[in-house]
Amino acid sequence: MSEKTGEIKGKAKEMKGEIKGKAKEMEGEIKGKVKEMEGEIKGKAKEAEGKNKR
Repeated sequence: MSEKTGEIKGKAKEMKGEIKGKAKEMEGEIKGKVKEMEGEIKGKAKEAEGKNKR
């Protein structure tokens, strides 16, 4: 019995770690995409400004 509980607790901890890892990974991905989009928007704004000046 105690062996099984230990196994289950171990798996639960493992899964918690995996979930936390994936969440961090996704957070990083989202932040990266946001920065990427911010850069794109800034680039497009500058492009539009350039066109307006002509």
